[in-house]
Amino acid sequence: MSQKMDPIRQIIGEMVVKLCEAKLPIDKSSISEKLIRVTNKEPAGSERNRTATLALDFLAKSEA
Repeated sequence: MSQKMDPIRQIIGEMVVKLCEAKLPIDKSSISEKLIRVTNKEPAGSERNRTATLALDFLAKSEA
């Protein structure tokens, strides 16, 4: 199941980066804060935690 979710997580991460780069009334730091809250709130290893972590990784790579 986890391998099936990897492409989906990658798409989610890429979409988060695109949303942050778009001219929306929400900024990248706000999205990062929300993702960090998810990683802190959700149990380690849960789907939500892994997806939020991957999205944070994509954001970090986009800033580098």
